[in-house]
Amino acid sequence: MSTKCPFDNINDCLVWWAWEALWDKTKPYYLPNTILNGLTQSGKVVVDKMGDLVIADTGQVPFSYDGKNITAEFTDNIIKGFDSIADDGFTYDYKSTNFSAVVGFTNLSVTGNYSAQLASGVKGCALNTVKAVTGGSFSSAAVGDDGGDSDIDMADDYRDEMLDHPLGRTFVTSYYQNNEAFSTLFQNAQVQKSWNEQQTGGQNSQYYMDYISTALQPENRDTMPVTTAPNGSAGEGQPSYFDLHGLYMSIFLSSLSGRYGDHFNGQGDLETAQQYWKSASDTLAFRAASETYTGKGTAVHTGSTVLSNVQSANDDAINQAQAQLTQPASSFTGNPSTATTFAAFNSYEPDVYAQVREAAMAAAAEVDIVAALERSPFEAMGADDFSIHGGYTITIPANFSVTMSGTLVFGNTVTANITSVTAQNPQITLTLEPKDGFIFNAMEKNKEGAIASLLSAQIVQKLNSDQVRSYLTDRMNEALAQKFGSVQPGQ
Repeated sequence: MSTKCPFDNINDCLVWWAWEALWDKTKPYYLPNTILNGLTQSGKVVVDKMGDLVIADTGQVPFSYDGKNITAEFTDNIIKGFDSIADDGFTYDYKSTNFSAVVGFTNLSVTGNYSAQLASGVKGCALNTVKAVTGGSFSSAAVGDDGGDSDIDMADDYRDEMLDHPLGRTFVTSYYQNNEAFSTLFQNAQVQKSWNEQQTGGQNSQYYMDYISTALQPENRDTMPVTTAPNGSAGEGQPSYFDLHGLYMSIFLSSLSGRYGDHFNGQGDLETAQQYWKSASDTLAFRAASETYTGKGTAVHTGSTVLSNVQSANDDAINQAQAQLTQPASSFTGNPSTATTFAAFNSYEPDVYAQVREAAMAAAAEVDIVAALERSPFEAMGADDFSIHGGYTITIPANFSVTMSGTLVFGNTVTANITSVTAQNPQITLTLEPKDGFIFNAMEKNKEGAIASLLSAQIVQKLNSDQVRSYLTDRMNEALAQKFGSVQPGQ
């Protein structure tokens, strides 16, 4: 380890030496070792090890191959090799007390299990959900259609663009985690009818979805923003019909998801109930985030209004959305109150919003959930048990790095406050086992696209998490405490 300080100011050097101590194998807080093993002194554990990092299940990821619709899910996902962390550079400004540190990882990988199957039954409805997002109608979303599907292709492209931004990654991850719940809703014929036939301003959902589909085409992005009403507004000083239609659908889906959750809870299936309660809450969060970041818009289309302005979201707004949308399903203990939640978001809005909310909740209350669930989805759509299950490994390039930024606080001691941890999407290599069959071939053809994008986003989201930031902050502060003790530098 080099001990020659690259700075002229003694205070800069003291901070730099404290940082260097984290990478000195002879020091107690040698970071790779504490991450792997923790630290024990006098028989007492004084530092818990970081251990492996667990990332959330992906939920059902739909894609098309050779005219067939397929869904894949990745579970038990664990980031390994976090202890291969290394110092890639440290800068500190004495005047501002701001610092920036770059750490690299030489042996980071992810392992887990996956399952994939032809999309039939409830899982086949995931493709219907994608088509609803991008403007396709249910009548054209038959499972097993031959040929390509432009709506799904556009959804793939749109999703990939959102993955370039931290807020977009949160939206996409949340969507996949809720996909099976949404798919079950859309399998219900009453829901399909309500979705397709609901009229706002004399136009049904297909009118608004067609507009979104056209607006999202690359050649129209600058001239047809998705937050612009295609057919006027509800009157002077009133919201657009486009916005009102989106509000109706958001409330409808949220209320319906909550009812499904209540139903399963009444049947004693709390785990399933919690997933529906989460989808109810996340639908509200999509809507609220869309309004915060883009102005009024129809967030019911699973984030379709977010892309055009998502890059302008500030850190506080991003953190707020991430905190709400990444809550695990197990944390939900009851159905979120749609009326109460939306009243808080829209207390300043005209009466027409209250009318739309009441109408949407009334429509959701009329859906016969019991009858829909008694009819097997596989009977409704046609079952096909062609599936594959196996394990996977992700290799992450050895030059992958993470940047930590923050400030030092001088008091009785010197403490570091890491305010952000930023990791960029790595170009991962995904290896699947076993290596045979039609489904495997489909996965091989698609693993560098939708699947790789989602898993890469989930890795980045975990490395950017408060869990990692807090752990690294604690280790840096311990090194600073050893170096400075209780003496204030400069005094």
